[in-house]
Amino acid sequence: MKKYIYSAFCLMSFVFSQKTIEGLPMSFSNQLTEEYQVIEMPVVDVQKLLDEDAIAPAGTPTRYGKSHYVDYNLENSGTWEVIPSQGRVWRLKIISRNAFAIGIYYDNYLLPEGAIFFVYNESEEMVHGAYSALNNQDDGLFATPLIEGDTIILEYFEPDNASFNGTIEIERIVHDYRDILNFNNQNAPSSRCGANVVCPEGDDFIDQINAGSWLDMGSYICSGSMINNTSNDLTPYYMTAWHCTDGLNESTFRFYFNYETETCEGSNASYGAYSYGSTLIATSGDYDPDFTLLEITDDISNSWDDVFYAGWDRSSSPPLINSGVHHPGGDPKKINFDDDYATHSPGINWQDIGYSPPGSHWGVYWDFGCTEGGSSGSPAYNSDGRFIGQLTGGNNWAYYGKFSRGWDGDSPSTRLKDWLDPDNTNQMTLDGIYVDPDHPVFELNSVTFAEVSGDNDSVINPGETGEFVVNIEVPEVWLTGASNVSAVLVSNEQGLTITNEEFFIPYANPGDTYDNSSSPFLVNFDDDAMLGEYQFNLFLAYNGPGDTSYDQYLDFTFNLTLDQQGWPFVTPNQVVTSPAIVDIDFDGEVEVIFSDYDGFVRVVNVSGEELCSFDTGNQIWGSPAVGDIDNDNELEIITTSKSKHLYVLDSGCNLELDYDAGQFLMGTPALGDIDGDGELEIVFGGYSSPGKLFAINPDGSDVPGFPYEVGEKIQKGVALADFNGNGKVDIVCGTDGENLWLIYDDLTVADGFPVSAGSDFRTAPAVLDLNGEKIILAGSRDNSFYGVNSDGSIRFQVETGDDINTSPGFVDTGNEIGIFFGSSDGNMYGIDSDGNALSGWPQSAGSDVNSSPVFADLDNDGNAEVIAGTESGSMLAYHLDGTAFPLFPIIYGGPFKGAPSVLDTDNDGDLEILMGSGGSVVNVDVKAIGNSNDYWNMYRGNLYRTGYFGTPMSSGEVTVSHIADWNLVGLPMEVTSSFYLDVYPDAIEGTLFSFDDNYNLEENFILGEGYWLRFLDAGSTTISGVAVTTLTVPLAENWNLISGITTAVNVTDIDDPDNLIIPGTFYAFTVSYELTETLDPGFGYWVRSSGDGEVTITSSSTAAKSLPFRNRLQEANSLTFSNGDNSLVTLHFGVTVPEEEKLRYSLPPLPPKGGFDVRFSGDWKYAEEQGEIMIQNDRYPLVINYENRQEIEAGMEWILVNPQDGKEFVLNNGEIQITAPVQSLILTKRNIVPREFVL
Repeated sequence: MKKYIYSAFCLMSFVFSQKTIEGLPMSFSNQLTEEYQVIEMPVVDVQKLLDEDAIAPAGTPTRYGKSHYVDYNLENSGTWEVIPSQGRVWRLKIISRNAFAIGIYYDNYLLPEGAIFFVYNESEEMVHGAYSALNNQDDGLFATPLIEGDTIILEYFEPDNASFNGTIEIERIVHDYRDILNFNNQNAPSSRCGANVVCPEGDDFIDQINAGSWLDMGSYICSGSMINNTSNDLTPYYMTAWHCTDGLNESTFRFYFNYETETCEGSNASYGAYSYGSTLIATSGDYDPDFTLLEITDDISNSWDDVFYAGWDRSSSPPLINSGVHHPGGDPKKINFDDDYATHSPGINWQDIGYSPPGSHWGVYWDFGCTEGGSSGSPAYNSDGRFIGQLTGGNNWAYYGKFSRGWDGDSPSTRLKDWLDPDNTNQMTLDGIYVDPDHPVFELNSVTFAEVSGDNDSVINPGETGEFVVNIEVPEVWLTGASNVSAVLVSNEQGLTITNEEFFIPYANPGDTYDNSSSPFLVNFDDDAMLGEYQFNLFLAYNGPGDTSYDQYLDFTFNLTLDQQGWPFVTPNQVVTSPAIVDIDFDGEVEVIFSDYDGFVRVVNVSGEELCSFDTGNQIWGSPAVGDIDNDNELEIITTSKSKHLYVLDSGCNLELDYDAGQFLMGTPALGDIDGDGELEIVFGGYSSPGKLFAINPDGSDVPGFPYEVGEKIQKGVALADFNGNGKVDIVCGTDGENLWLIYDDLTVADGFPVSAGSDFRTAPAVLDLNGEKIILAGSRDNSFYGVNSDGSIRFQVETGDDINTSPGFVDTGNEIGIFFGSSDGNMYGIDSDGNALSGWPQSAGSDVNSSPVFADLDNDGNAEVIAGTESGSMLAYHLDGTAFPLFPIIYGGPFKGAPSVLDTDNDGDLEILMGSGGSVVNVDVKAIGNSNDYWNMYRGNLYRTGYFGTPMSSGEVTVSHIADWNLVGLPMEVTSSFYLDVYPDAIEGTLFSFDDNYNLEENFILGEGYWLRFLDAGSTTISGVAVTTLTVPLAENWNLISGITTAVNVTDIDDPDNLIIPGTFYAFTVSYELTETLDPGFGYWVRSSGDGEVTITSSSTAAKSLPFRNRLQEANSLTFSNGDNSLVTLHFGVTVPEEEKLRYSLPPLPPKGGFDVRFSGDWKYAEEQGEIMIQNDRYPLVINYENRQEIEAGMEWILVNPQDGKEFVLNNGEIQITAPVQSLILTKRNIVPREFVL
């Protein structure tokens, strides 16, 4: 059964205006011979045409068809056949090999009454006609639209009683070599030259969109716009560019008004409405200012109530631009955006085909979108939505012929004012109008939504009630208003209830706005209402002129979401990275740090406002790592880029380090100590041949031995873990060479490695430390997920149905460690450490799972949820038994590739899920108290991006070193006996002291508390017991002596929900006090608290809640004291510290006698101008080094004075030695005393 597309019947979304009548070709219903003339066109060299198009000058229309000029008519071609008692039929088949479509243009068309003419394709599935005497024109010209395929059949029927013999003479045949109407659905619309007009961003520009059209001139295409005149009489004037129409016949032009995609991301589009034929009204005749005004001769049907006649502004002052509507390359309709003033153009030489003098055009640099072939003639609009010019050429910088410059001219045929201001009103501006000015039609200006019953986060969620306020008007362009207006809000959606649903307007004047703000609609959503878009209709019933009754529906949608207020954060390109969430700028609130495919690193606050950004110049595939790599007590952002550079940024996105690797850098960098210097190094792989591993120091220098040539490209990040037990991290990476490598810190390859798979490893591996046994986990493009032992043996291989593009995540299920990963086969997998499927897993996600899973307890029930995303744009959340978490999956549409990050970003007790998608970062506010502490809640498990998950041994040993004399110690494990000499048998008896405003003699350790303990000699102690992984430590206001847990914990990972910890006040003791960033097991530490409360120390915290501080002493003068035991203490002076930050520079209580200590009186580590320095020391000489960083007043100098003997020491940059015991020194300054006198 054939599927016909008939012009006359307006089927299949083809809405034609070219006059046709009903009917079918006679050959469809009569037995005619199958033999009739076939003419084949010369072969078209498509590549040659495309090459010519590629170098076509700017300012010329875009070609889509090759014209074959012919002279065929009813007499010299085709085949006639008689149908008895009816008439005769003429048929001609024309073939143009490999054409996507064929169009025919006629230079003499004249039919008698009763005759009908058709064109159709060989399958008879597309038929245009019946054309008749209604299509006769005075000039005899005619054209039929494109017919799909490389074969077209022309069929003419002339009845026996025809008053004369018809004439059909073919002038040219157009071979469409670009598939300009996308018959084959192969042409993806341009994603760079504007947004599809049906996208939400086009909603505020609907009038401008409805004015624009695609102009088919016959083998060439341009764009243009309907335009209004001051009579508001709907004369169908159409503006385009002169260079689009020059030398062509306007009577056969086609104007496609609604050639638009059906969806925002769609590529398929229907032709929409078109009109056929026009006459030339006025034209500039050249490129100054390159305009043509046409009058469409076909009907602009009243049924096309969305065709808008654009208003205009003929001011000569630079306009503020807001939009441009066009068909780039013949694509479905697009819209560009801008919010800058246009500029006056310079003189423009259009590649030697014409010249535009200075000031003839407006120059526009589009903020979003661009222009290209097919955009010529398209309109640009100012901030009031009025036409200001038509496009001549350009790209991002585009030049629009000034509407104001075309207003006046030498004659009506060369100017606009005679036609667009026929009554000579001399208006400078004019608003646009729709097709029927006597029928008042309302416009929906806006709808505002406000939460009135819920959790007070300003976002309406399931289970909450919102106020809906609509703002409507009858625009001024309508000639009459509306009376007795009833506005009722209705919806057919499930899961909601509307109350207070009506408001009334006695009379709506044109141009006035009306809203229901005094009595809003109330919409209550059920607790289990589905997330997503809800369709609402504002039903309007009203009277128009003569009390004529009208009704109208104004549709709008409301998106019921769990989005955090201010989110999603929209980006110009997709975000495939995972956000890092940390308080990077020390303002007490976390920031969200992520990178996008445009190459930008962005720092955004919790409200979704961008704080800063950095452009790397190329795509970013790897997630940012965050850490204090240079020990300046400030966090740095570390990112790789396809630009082949690694960048280190400060909290303000300022560049601190630019490392040129000379290879594409696609993976996430990892931070770890690979050389045993106690500092973090940056480790990453290169994705160019030959693949290299890089390890660099914070200053950008290579760690000795690096870069290391693996010889295989490394696309993703590395994992870091200490496999050989020497205290240095080793490197695990996967390669395009189908290998998994374990390379030790000394750059030797571990025995048993590399491990080979059946295809590439293009995921970042991870390391599970299971009770001291390290297991490498990684997915391959051979459809398998591997578990590999540290000796290189395969522990397990899990086969899936497609590539694995995710890095694994880990969670303690309560019974065992669960390992989770996603596959492109559409499943999320959960397995144990032996590769066996966990109960309830795998789970089908309905689409590729290329987003690495993370974990958090979303509902605070003590059990974690698994969180990830899919390529189809679904955010997933599962309970550990595989059942879906309530309201999940959440559908966003854009693909999720990066892993989520889960944290309570706004400190309201519930968790937020942040994840990058295909053009934004989303932020879902989970409406339940939750917990992300102690979970693998971000990509790679931590901000250092190491991919390491450790399970401390349930029982084991910790070795704690100590120095001779006083030490700060703690209890690192649960032990059988906490008596201090059982724990530290080498300690001096009677020397264990705790602190509670004073030192107190103790005999037993308490977990979490710190102590002074004295040893006769340096050495170490091995402590056996049960590991402590989480510890809640009470803090009192002022100084506290605490200790940590069984594993080392960075102080930035301490959970401090009340912000008790004063930044910069963690002190260790190694002969003297020194600041520390890590709590090592078995050691005690001082920390100062701003109040009473608790903090939690855990082994797997991943979010920095108590953070380093901005060190204001870096630019201060310094005094460094050292004694005969090589102990060092540094004091500072010459700077001012804000009052609210002074406690950050206080010092803990004095160590017991025998411990070296130097401080300013009052227990300070700095003084502004002068002060007394207190010294506790029993080893000499005492050496003082002075470094000057602040200029002192002219004629003054700093000195130290020994108050015991009055001896003075002048501070010059250099060294002072004091050999006799001294208890204090006075820092002051004095007038410089001359050393020589000259008379």
